[in-house]
Formats: sequence, structure tokens, C-alpha cells
Amino acid sequence: MGSALCRRKEYMMRALKPLAVLAAAAVLLTGCAGSESSTADNSPAESTAESSRVTPEGYLFDNTAETLKLDGSSYQILSNRRIKMNFNEIGYEELFSYKSPFADYISDIYYDGSSIHDLTETAVYAIIYAYENDIEYVDFPIEFGMDTLKDAWELAALTYPNVPCAISGSEYDLSEAGNIRLRLSDSVRQCASSEQTLKTAREIVDSIPAEYTTDAQKAYYLYDWVCSNVVYDMYHADNGIGMVNASPQSAYGALVEKRAVCDGIAGGLQLLFELAGIPCSKLTGMADRENSHVWNTAEIDGEVWDFDATWDICRFCYAEGSEITEEENEYGGYAWFGCSRGAKAKLMVLDNVGVICAPPTPETFSAKSPALMAYDYCITSGGNVFTAEGQISSTTMAEELGSALSEGKSVRIAFDSSDAVVHYLAALLSQEQIFEKCSNSELVSFLNSDMQFMILSMP
Repeated sequence: MGSALCRRKEYMMRALKPLAVLAAAAVLLTGCAGSESSTADNSPAESTAESSRVTPEGYLFDNTAETLKLDGSSYQILSNRRIKMNFNEIGYEELFSYKSPFADYISDIYYDGSSIHDLTETAVYAIIYAYENDIEYVDFPIEFGMDTLKDAWELAALTYPNVPCAISGSEYDLSEAGNIRLRLSDSVRQCASSEQTLKTAREIVDSIPAEYTTDAQKAYYLYDWVCSNVVYDMYHADNGIGMVNASPQSAYGALVEKRAVCDGIAGGLQLLFELAGIPCSKLTGMADRENSHVWNTAEIDGEVWDFDATWDICRFCYAEGSEITEEENEYGGYAWFGCSRGAKAKLMVLDNVGVICAPPTPETFSAKSPALMAYDYCITSGGNVFTAEGQISSTTMAEELGSALSEGKSVRIAFDSSDAVVHYLAALLSQEQIFEKCSNSELVSFLNSDMQFMILSMP
């Protein structure tokens, strides 16, 4: 586990360093002065302060930036104003010393790798603390600013399986005392039931067959478990029941109750992947002005790809009861296992913070791409063809396609870009007939270039 943890940290630090720019911008927006780094090791808490006066939105505040040094790390806080939990001040030492039950398994994607935690990261600590300690009200000094708190919410959600990505269902109000008050719903205890969530997740990961030795094989087993066992809660999604952090939007809902919406499904898969040693986080985006979506990104064998179990699930609950409706998978398999970010980007407007946190692999498909667990062939825009056995020539692929179709088999093909789809079809149409019963153009019975995969089959 030690090497896996180091690998996770290395992946996140490499992928998330641009957050330093975001964090610096957040500090400037809130009028906080710079902080100094700590050289202390396991030293008692100490602080240094520097003052400035800002006037955001007509209000006048004495905004004093303070650097709190605790156990060898430095945290940026406000000198004269404190965060409150359920109307009581919480000591920053207690907040920063809190260790989540998920901490050993989840990468700290909100940390930019520097020695100083800025105000955005301070707010992340507070949000996670509130979720896991049954806190209904969190009062942030207004100096934090709404932009900082929204970024903090998203970073906490991308990191922790039981913090929902959507912020709109919770309540943010400006209190008379000059605080931004966040109210979490009554279901906090349930959706943040870390003990039961972790117990169930460990049991699932422990059930991975011994012969599944590679990360790609483990990821496919866990993805299949989610798609086969979790029901999409259409009733909750359609009726907007409960606030945003109800159990269907948590890993608890997906893994324990086995009934969830995209937020919970992505949180459950994230936890399973992380427990199996696969670096994983959530991603968010908007399909249109009203419909948001959450899925996952994960690193497997040095490559970063997207995974969307929600879009591959075919079991639904349309009513409040437990009746399950099973529908046919229109794609004939797991189309969204190890897909490219480009495939998702064509259907979603990606969230900026999420993209910064989890950039995709710049390289195209290779012989070790996880998509080969779900597809027969993976093809690059350069025309390279990969199978689970390795790279093959386009001529060999054409011969294999002809044989498979003659035997009545369907063949699944994934592409790393829309260009790869266009180039492949052009090449296929220009080749000699590979199937004796019909022309090459008639072979294409299903094609969706937005999702960058196709199924060739004959009845």
C-alpha cells in the first residue's frame, strides 16, 4: 500500500500543480496578504500576522492575514475572525488536526504541493470537517468570499466520496453578523457514514479475483460491480427530493444502499478505485443550463482516462419503492470505461476547477490503455490499432473483422478522437470487401462519433 500511496500522491501533484495559480488568485480576491513558509517540525502552533484593509462590495473589513504553523505545515487564516460550527467558534488547530476516515485512501487534490495552505484550502478543511462531524451550520467570515467557498466546495467534493459536487442544493446566506452561512441538510450523518461506507467498499475490493492482477483488470471488475449492482435513482433525480447532500448523492447511497444518482455513483467508484490502489477523483460538467453531471477520472499504468459508470448503468428506480426496471444497454457494453476526455467534452461543458485538477493523458491510446478491457480494438488518429494482445496492423484488423463477422460476432471499436473515427471509416470504405455478404459501407450498423466508438455487426 505504501508504494501505491506514493504513486497516488505523485500523480496528483503532477496533475494538480496548476492549482497554485488558482489559489493565488483566490488570495488576491479576498484581500489576504502573503504568508511565509514553515521550517518547523512537529512544533507547537505559532503564527505571524500582516494586515490590510479591503472594501469588497461596499463593506469595510479589517482583513488580517495570518500564517498558522502547525506540525511542520503553514496554514493561512484570518486573525480577527474565526470559522464557526453550529454557531460556536472552532479552533484552527482542531480543524487542521482533524483526520478524515477516508484520508488514508483519498488523495489530497486540493493541496497544491507548496508548504502553505491558503484560504481556499482552509475552507476545504472546514467543509470536510462539517460533513463528517454532523455539523448543520458553518459560518465563514465574509472575507473568504463566495468564489473562494465555491472553489473549496468543489475541491472537497472532487476529493471526498461523500461530499456532493453540486453546490446549488445547499443554502448560502449572509448573516447579520457578517458571515457567509452554509447550511447542510439533515441527511449529513447518513451520507457521511464513513464507517459503513468503508466497510462495504473494502468487502467489494477484497472480492476482486486473484487472477485480476493488473490495475486495468481491477478497475474493470470494480466498474462492472457498480454497473451490475447499483440502481440509478431516477425518482430522486426527477423529483429533486431532499437537499443536495441526501444519501443518493453519496458513496454511502451507491455502495451501501445501492441506489444513487451520478454524484453518488461517481463517489462510490472513486472510493473503490482508491482502495484498490488506483488514483481517482471526480469530474463535473454541464450537459445544458439545467443538467449537471458527475463522473470519474483515473490513472491506470501512467495514463489518465475518464470513467462514467452512470452512463453505463441499465438498472433504474422510477418510484419511491424498491422496484427495479432493467433496460437494454443501447451500446452493447461499457462504452464509457476508459474513454477519452474528448469524448466527454463533446457532450459536457467541463468545469474549470475539475479540469485543472485532473487533466487528461496527452498521449493517445496505447497497448496498455484500460479501454482495451471494454473494446476489441482501440484506434488512434494516426491509424495505430491496439488490442488486448498488443499492436496490430490495419490489414490484420481487417482480416480479423471479416472472420468475426462471418462467425456472427459483434466487434467493439474505440477511437481516441473524432478524427480517428473519420480516418478509420475512410480507410474501411477504401479497402477491399472484408465480409462476403455485404459491402464495407453496409457493415456500419451503429456509429456515434460524439462518443468516439462504434459497433460493427451483422444479424
